[in-house]
Amino acid sequence: FLDKVAQRGNDATAHHLVSICPVNLCPADEPSAIALPYRPMPDPAGGGDGVTIRVLDTGLFDGYADIPVTSAAMGDARNTFVTVPFGNVVGADAGTVSGGTEQLIRLYAGHGTFIAGLIGCVAPGASVFVERSFELAGTRWEYELGPALQRALQAKPDIISLSAGGTTHRGRPYLGLRDFFTALAADDHTLLVAAAGNEGVPQVLSPAVEAHGERRRPSIVAVEALRADLKDVACFSNYGP
Repeated sequence: FLDKVAQRGNDATAHHLVSICPVNLCPADEPSAIALPYRPMPDPAGGGDGVTIRVLDTGLFDGYADIPVTSAAMGDARNTFVTVPFGNVVGADAGTVSGGTEQLIRLYAGHGTFIAGLIGCVAPGASVFVERSFELAGTRWEYELGPALQRALQAKPDIISLSAGGTTHRGRPYLGLRDFFTALAADDHTLLVAAAGNEGVPQVLSPAVEAHGERRRPSIVAVEALRADLKDVACFSNYGP
């Protein structure tokens, strides 16, 4: 049906969900729980002075101000923790168990803080604002994301960071982002940095795919992941031209 409508010269496509985590290779609970204390150090060669970055993600969790690399960030804070019970065996011979509770970051909820932390490590001088744009399981309808991106563009940031995307019917652009693409093309200041994806296949997710090919948009940059040695693409990362 969609193809027949398109053949008649009309725009038609599915209404897509855009996700920060379409596959399980990208941890939904970033940053993952680790032994504390952990204090990542900013890159001493990092800059970012005078650069403004608008991050459309899951917002910031309550404790972000206590982490050095995210302490200077601003944004939409949210309660991202869930209290769960746990039990620890004190002595194997005695068989005694101590009970209590601990706080875990809800799935997807820590992703925006994770992205703010990455920026804080490589560009500690940048001004970062993290919006709470992907609240429901890290997803958002494309026709909701388009206006959100336009509002971010109206703030005149140097960079809009979008670690989200998805596949589309026959690779067509998101119709819900069409007005944003038009506004971005008319803007001579802001750059959209979008994630290529985490399926490990030679297919870049939309909207990052708009950075290359026949419909290349110069104001969009697609980002893939590198291996730890920085010499090749990571096994889980999508890639393209």
